[in-house]
Amino acid sequence: LYTPKYPYEILYHQTLSHIVEVGSIIPKKLAEYMLSMDIFKNISKEDYKLLLNHLISIGHLQLTDEGELLIGSNIEKQVNFYKFYSVFENKLEYLVYGDSKLIGTVDECVKVGKKIKLSGKIWEVVSVDNDKLKIFTKLSSGEAESTWKSNVRSNIDGKIIRKMKEILESDEEYSYLNKNISEVLKENRKKFRENNLSKESVIGVNVEDKIIFPWVSSKSLLTLSNILTNEHIDNDILKCNGIPIGIKTNDVLIKQRYESIIKKLDKINIDDLNIVNYETNKKFSEFLPEELKLKEYRYDYLDLELLKNELNIS
Repeated sequence: LYTPKYPYEILYHQTLSHIVEVGSIIPKKLAEYMLSMDIFKNISKEDYKLLLNHLISIGHLQLTDEGELLIGSNIEKQVNFYKFYSVFENKLEYLVYGDSKLIGTVDECVKVGKKIKLSGKIWEVVSVDNDKLKIFTKLSSGEAESTWKSNVRSNIDGKIIRKMKEILESDEEYSYLNKNISEVLKENRKKFRENNLSKESVIGVNVEDKIIFPWVSSKSLLTLSNILTNEHIDNDILKCNGIPIGIKTNDVLIKQRYESIIKKLDKINIDDLNIVNYETNKKFSEFLPEELKLKEYRYDYLDLELLKNELNIS
C-alpha cells in the first residue's frame, strides 16, 4: 500500500476536523498533536506553520486575540456539511448513451461534436446533460480524437502497462471478448507490429508529431514528461481511454534526444528539476499554499527511481 510522503491535503482535513472537535486550540498544541501522527512524520514544523498561516490568510482559520485558532468564516458552512469528512474527492463519471442504450462511461466531459470510441465503435457526441452526468451520442465513422493531457489523474501500475504490451505482442484470442472488441484488439495489434513497437520506443504519427512509448507506470511517465520539459522538449501525455500510455512531442530529433536523455538518467536529481506546470488534483489541493503543492508534486507525483527501475537502468 503506497503512503504519500507529504500528504498535505490529509493534514489540512485533519487540522480542521480536530479544531471542529475541540472548538479552539493554540497553534503549538495543535502542531504537537497533528505532527505526532505517523502519517505526517515527514512534514516539518516549518511546513505546518506555512500551512496554518496560509489558512488564516484565506479565512479557513481565525487567530483570536488570545492566540487560539478557530474555524474561519470562509469554510464554516463546508465543515458542517457531511461531504467535507470524506478525504477523497467524489469522482465524477459520465454515463455515455448510444442507440438509446448505455454503452460505457468516461471520466471527463466530452464536447458536442467530438468523437469517442466505446464498445469498439465510433460515436459522435450530440448532447450533454452536465446535471445528470450523461452524454448522448450517435454512431459515426472516422477516427476518435486522441486525448492529449498533462494532468494525469490515474495512477496505473507499470505491471498493467507492460501486460498491455504483452497482449499486443501476442496472437492469443480471448473467447470472452465480443466481436467488436476482438476487432479493435486485432487492429491495435496490426498497428503495434507495423510500428515495430516491440523494439522501437519512438514512432511518428504524421510529419510533425512523434509519440514515445516507454511502457512504464503513469507516475514514471509523468516523471519522464517533466524531465523532457527540463530538456526544453515540449510534450504532452497521451491518454488512451483514460490510461496514460505515451508522450507526444513535435521535436523532429526526439529519437536521438530521447536515447541521450535515457542514458544520463543516473545523473539527474529530482531536487534539481525545474517544474513549471504542475497540478495536484486531490480534494483539498486548492486550499494549499503553492510552495507545499509544488513540494508534494515533486516528491509524491514523480518518482525518478521508479522510472529508472522500469527502464532497467541500474
